[in-house]
Amino acid sequence: MAAVVFVALAVTASGARGGGTPALANPGQLFVTSDRCLGCHNDLITPSGENVSIGSNWRSSMMAHASRDPYWQASVRRETIDHPSVGDQIQDECAACHMPMARYRARIQGGQGGVFAHMPILPTRTRQAILAAEAVSCSMCHQIREDNLGTEASFNAGFVVDHTAPLGERSIFGPFQVDRGRTRLMQSAAQVVPTKSEHIQKSELCGSCHTLYTHARGPSGEVTGELPEQMPYLEWLYSDYASEKSCQTCHMPVLDRPMAISAPLAKERDGFSRHVFRGGNFLMPRIFNRYRTELGVTALPQDLEAKR
Repeated sequence: MAAVVFVALAVTASGARGGGTPALANPGQLFVTSDRCLGCHNDLITPSGENVSIGSNWRSSMMAHASRDPYWQASVRRETIDHPSVGDQIQDECAACHMPMARYRARIQGGQGGVFAHMPILPTRTRQAILAAEAVSCSMCHQIREDNLGTEASFNAGFVVDHTAPLGERSIFGPFQVDRGRTRLMQSAAQVVPTKSEHIQKSELCGSCHTLYTHARGPSGEVTGELPEQMPYLEWLYSDYASEKSCQTCHMPVLDRPMAISAPLAKERDGFSRHVFRGGNFLMPRIFNRYRTELGVTALPQDLEAKR
């Protein structure tokens, strides 16, 4: 009996479950690369000498390496080999969370997300390949709107990003109110407007990608069923933790002292969230370090070592 493999459900332009035609829009520079953010959100050192830099912590995380994960790459490759007739669908579906910026940009332009067209990951590639390499980056998570978060429509990468507002007017969300002068600094550096919103610190934001329903496919690629494959958000929602702690509470722990969120001209604030995104995967950072050249890893060796 032929093996049945599982792939993510088809998604709409916003990533929601189901079919649908992508909305036509001018994506412009919808997502900026992390170097636009790291210039200000790095070099954050506590008085005790601890480096809590947002950029360094993110850059060595699994979020930043989602597209470089060789286990994921091999899984997608195996599924496309087993079901070549729906290989493009499989790549689009798997790119939704592992290469979300490139995939979202492709969808609003009327196309599909790809995986292997962006490999190997090299420093000089097309704009789309660069966004694919950035994986789950700063301007991905921080541009997600609160629309439908926590509902079934948001699952399977069903997040919504504003792709109609022109550059310089598009919001990027954070937990703090930003002074007007510093707002202009971000507009200049990344052409976005920092906007305070509580949804950025809620589990519903994480639940968009961390709730994955999958199709089971038969020998010819036909859909034979559906099942819940990864349910961290729903498991949290129906646990005792839902009334006490969010995903961010553990995976982005708050520093126990006031801290500036950026290096230049910033004031200290309570509630600084560390962008460490630590989880149970302690093996993969070691693989990224060992095969950093082959996988196009840019995180510093010592930062990856600290993730163990």
